[in-house]
Order: sequence, then structure tokens, then C-alpha cells
Amino acid sequence: MPLSEVLFLPSTAEDSVPVSLLNPFDRVPIKSSGVFQPGPRSLLDALKILDADIEIKAPDLSDAQKKAADEASHLLYVDSFHIIKTDAYKKYLDYQNRYQDLVERLKKAGANERSGLILEQQSILSDWNIDGQRSKIAAAISTAQQLSADKVKSLKESWETQITPEGVGDYSKLWDQVASLSDWTALSVTTSPAQLQGSLLRAGDSAAQLKIEKACAGLAQISMKVRVFKIPRRAFEHPFLQSSNWQNKKSYVLSDGNPTDTDAELVPRYVTALILVKGLELRFSSISDWREVSSALQTYKYVELGGLPLRTDQGIAPYTSPNYVASATPFLIDVVIREVGKVPNPDPSDNWPARW
Repeated sequence: MPLSEVLFLPSTAEDSVPVSLLNPFDRVPIKSSGVFQPGPRSLLDALKILDADIEIKAPDLSDAQKKAADEASHLLYVDSFHIIKTDAYKKYLDYQNRYQDLVERLKKAGANERSGLILEQQSILSDWNIDGQRSKIAAAISTAQQLSADKVKSLKESWETQITPEGVGDYSKLWDQVASLSDWTALSVTTSPAQLQGSLLRAGDSAAQLKIEKACAGLAQISMKVRVFKIPRRAFEHPFLQSSNWQNKKSYVLSDGNPTDTDAELVPRYVTALILVKGLELRFSSISDWREVSSALQTYKYVELGGLPLRTDQGIAPYTSPNYVASATPFLIDVVIREVGKVPNPDPSDNWPARW
């Protein structure tokens, strides 16, 4: 059993896989022979393919929905193009901006200022509710957003601004950030459970080119610091993807929501978090086993013990002394994968035009 399992590493996983099977993590994971591997397509390229041929369709509204949409439109806009706001909508937005300004000022206010700002905030909220028709205008905004094709188009435009390396999550320079990360969790196994005694020593020119693979029975203690590093991927969390009023003209989908991958799926899953380790320390009860590990560290470019990498072709060489090995190099030992639901998810009863 890998040490990573013995130590109960924290995880927010929908699905978790060894990092050796998935690196780099800016590519779409694919299933091959029952395991995940990095696919040939990057997340950014996949979204560009999806976006290239998107068509948007106005929702099919019932008579009651059409009436509600018209009433909301008339309350919010003077013109049919939704450009010129009504006085009521302008007043609502003015109260909203003033209230939000006070929220920001309260975050920075000292103890002496807070009571006065809270009273001012309460006064504005009261005026906003009555004079600003807060609930009525808010309901109209919500109705317009749900029933308007223009809203779907504006959501698409907003989503397209996120189709960038930053929007999909560009962590090619992750190791430059690791040193400054805080909130590491210290973990340690100080006893000698059977799992530790049977840890597997693997070494070679790389993880894919192993020369040694043997049990190491003399490991007595392991300590490390662990951190779960969540990867914000704004382009995949955007509300446009949840809208039912769009599809790709070439029948591409982000995901069909099914467990079996198809050629039409562009991103059925993606890496959503990384599990990082640093300050790895190993203590051995057997001098012979320590010598085996120490010799491997001096001989090979890649060495791992119990699923934890002690040495790669990057980073500082581990420190060794009798019955002790310490590595200062941070390692990525695991990733968390999120399976994507059905996107897009249009209503099958809708009649889509050949061209929009």
C-alpha cells in the first residue's frame, strides 16, 4: 500500500489518481486501460473548439412567460433594445452602488467608524427597499435574465473573456509559488504499521523507466507537510455553461455526462486540485534498507518510496545520514479530478434552427 494511503492525505476528491499518470494538469485527462492519462488536447484549445461554432436560441416561452418577460422589460428599459434604462431602474442601481460602497468601507473601517457606517447602511437599505422598489426591480431583473435570449448572448460574451490561459488555469509556474504558500498540514506516522514495513522502493532514469522495484521493510517513521492547492478554473465555473439555450453546430459538447468518453466530448473532466508535499523526512529501523535507498538516491535520477517521490530530475538532492533521509524539494504527489456533467444541456423538445 502506498504511503500516501497510509497517511490519509486530505482530499476534496470527486476522483483522485496518482500524479505520475497525469502531468501536466493543463491538459484534458483521458481514460486509457482503466487509468487516467494526460490527453493530447489542452483545456484552452478544447474551449476554443467549443466556442468556434456556438448557436444561441431564445427560450420557447409560454404565454404567461412572454407576458412576464414583457412586464420585466418595460419596468427596466425604455426602449426595446434594452439600452436606455427607466428612471426606476436607475434609482435601484444608484441605491445598490451606494449600499455596496458602504459594505466596502465597513471592511476597512476602524472601531470608531463602524457604528456610524452601520446606521448609514441601514438607512440606505430602508430607502432602497421602499423608494428604490428593491424587491420589485430585483424580481424583474431575475425574470429578464431567465427568459431573455439577450441575456444568454451577454453570458456567452462574458464567458468568452475567460477563454484565456488564466481563465482555464495556467499553473506552468506552480513551483515558483510553492515557497510562498501557507497553511501546510503537518502529518507524521511514528509507529511501524505493516503498511510502512512493506513500502515499495522504485528507482530509475524516470518514473516510466524503472531499474529497481523492490520491497523496503525497514522504514520506521515518516513525516511531511501536505497542502491541497485548489485550482480556480473560471472558464469552467461560468454560468453560461449551465444555460440550456445554446449548443455547438458541429455537435461538440463539453461533456455528455456519461462515464464512457466519446470523440464529441471536449472536456469530460479536468484537474481541480493538487496535493503538494514538502519537508519529507524518513527514518529507518534497518541500516541495510537505508543503504538501499541512499544508494538509489546517488545512482538514479528518479527515486520514490511508498508512492512518494524522493528525487526527480528537478529540485535539490535529498540529504542522507545513517538511518535518515530528508528531502527539501516540494513534490506534487496526487491530483483531484472533477467529472463534468452534461454541458451543454438543451431542452430536447426545443426546435433548433439550422442556423441562428
